[in-house]
Amino acid sequence: MCPLKKGDIDCILLGKSGMYAFEIKNHSGVIVYYDKGKWLLIKVGGHGKLYKGNFRDPSTQLVRNLSALKRYLGENGFRTWIKGAVVFTNPDSRLVMKSKARVGATKLDDLSSLIANVDALSKDEQGRAEELILALPHAGEEKGRAHEAADNTPVLEKLAGNTS
Repeated sequence: MCPLKKGDIDCILLGKSGMYAFEIKNHSGVIVYYDKGKWLLIKVGGHGKLYKGNFRDPSTQLVRNLSALKRYLGENGFRTWIKGAVVFTNPDSRLVMKSKARVGATKLDDLSSLIANVDALSKDEQGRAEELILALPHAGEEKGRAHEAADNTPVLEKLAGNTS
């Protein structure tokens, strides 16, 4: 049974420091989170004109899908902590957090500080979680492939190329 009725989780990272689910965005310009799910994008558009506009809260989809993933894992006998974050991959973006968001938000270059080496999952727990995740429809395809890496470098390279 697929736990996600609609939507998707762009990337799941599983390792000894725990399980992480990421919503990946490739916006350029200045990205500002300013209050209760409100995001603002400021950038220079075509012909040098300044563009300023709100965009849909990416954490809403992530929180909904994290809940579905936690429920799915729990129904299959696996209860664990899952941390979610919105990851902005475009090197031409700048992230400004004016207040605390529902889930973390980070630039790809700063992602490693979010996933510090904390022993949260045993090898057995990592293996069981990987089995459950790979059993999901579309898991294991190149776009959503789960990888375990001691230094997370292959995963970060995948994240850099996996944008939506």
